[in-house]
Amino acid sequence: ELVPSRLIAAVGRLLYREPFEVARLEARFAESADDVTAEYRFGPGTRRYHILVTGSRSAAVPPTTSFEHYLKERTSGCRTDRRRRPQTFRVQHPPWAVREVKRVDYDVDFGALYGQEWRFLNDRKPVSVIFAVGSEVTVYRASGAPP
Repeated sequence: ELVPSRLIAAVGRLLYREPFEVARLEARFAESADDVTAEYRFGPGTRRYHILVTGSRSAAVPPTTSFEHYLKERTSGCRTDRRRRPQTFRVQHPPWAVREVKRVDYDVDFGALYGQEWRFLNDRKPVSVIFAVGSEVTVYRASGAPP
């Protein structure tokens, strides 16, 4: 996980035992009468990647039976600890509205960023793109194995 400061990385590693890595992170947002654009530039060291999404200005909370709801409305997550034992953590946020996606552009070397087993994504197009409005999120400390 990429974070913008050494302090956040240290706290994340010590308290949450997450493999945080320091990286430059930039975010830009632009609005017009009809559209909203979000652009993120990021990368460790001198590497620079970008993701840009343009969507409709209007947004709506999707139905609970939708694919978008399924992907973004999580109340828990799973991970492994340093000994590769499974753990769960709770996530809390209000329902997120989504925008209709009009444009997507990105330049990411998935193999360099996540490991060579993810390199195949460099030659693939996304199966889906969700542009959520978002909100503050509370992530609770991980605990034992999932039920």
